[in-house]
Amino acid sequence: MVPRKKRAQSSSNPRSSKKAKKVDPRDKDKVIKDDHLDTACPIARLPKEIVHHIFSFLSKDKSALRSCSTVCQEWFDISAPLIWRHLTLKPHPDTDRFKFDKMYNGDILSNVRTLSVYHYPLAWCLAAHHTSISTKLPNVKILRLLFDESHVGQIHSESTPLKNTRPSVCRLIQGLNPTTIVLRLMKLDRALLASGTGITQWMQVEELLIVPDCGCKSHRPNQVHLLENNIPLDKLQSITWFFTPMSRSLHCISKDVEYAAYLYPLLFNPEQFLDVSISMVWDWTPDLRSVAALELSKRIETALAREAADAGFSQSVITERLKMIRFIGLNGVRDEVEKREIERWRKLVEGS
Repeated sequence: MVPRKKRAQSSSNPRSSKKAKKVDPRDKDKVIKDDHLDTACPIARLPKEIVHHIFSFLSKDKSALRSCSTVCQEWFDISAPLIWRHLTLKPHPDTDRFKFDKMYNGDILSNVRTLSVYHYPLAWCLAAHHTSISTKLPNVKILRLLFDESHVGQIHSESTPLKNTRPSVCRLIQGLNPTTIVLRLMKLDRALLASGTGITQWMQVEELLIVPDCGCKSHRPNQVHLLENNIPLDKLQSITWFFTPMSRSLHCISKDVEYAAYLYPLLFNPEQFLDVSISMVWDWTPDLRSVAALELSKRIETALAREAADAGFSQSVITERLKMIRFIGLNGVRDEVEKREIERWRKLVEGS
């Protein structure tokens, strides 16, 4: 009797897939685990520089980064700083449910470089569980303060103006040491930054960006002190002022001149802002880009010079201070250096 030949095992036989390839113990933290796979798939060993470069393309895709962070320890270490480099705090309707201390551990929060805070009623800013936020965010360099329309004008979001009450300490930002501060959607009828706002190390602030709300003008612009004189801003180098012109015709730009006059207290405060450069940035409609930019800048300079002369400043001081202003249209022709600067400003304002 001729013995039967053994059938060659088909590669499609499902049993063959059970012969799992063993994973090197040294690669146990570099495997992809998937329920649809019979075994863990080793990850190719790539130089860390290449992996970091690949992940940089996912920097804006938080969902993809979160998925990558669960693959292995190495991928988590790379993706975590990208996920947590920008933290946004918004109040919950029930503030007691927002327990910052229980959100994430300190190692993760140390990756935060940008903090965006939405200011709402006083109860949100003074919530007891926010008292130690600065110790949990030691590396914040950019602080973005965004104000709700119903509680704008006070950095600590009280219901009464700063000038009528003693400033309260905003525990959300108390003790932070940012080098850049972005103020967005601010009413221009009172001090934006007061000495009692809780940022104890104002000495570190180098750059201030203001994106105001032009809908409120209850005071004369030259009488509104946006920053209190006693705030130590010794390292402040630049103030950038963003606005969209309210008027769309060369025959009616007086409102824009009035609006820009809010810069007067900043520009002509020799004790505090003598060496600080000021940039005015606006977005033009196509039909107003070139002619209106020149016309408006001249009228703004004339209005500021008139206010300064009435206050007793000499012509030489007025001339020198006006030279510190840069008028920049976002859609104008710029060199590459200015384009990069505009793009950086956009990212700071938008929080991207």
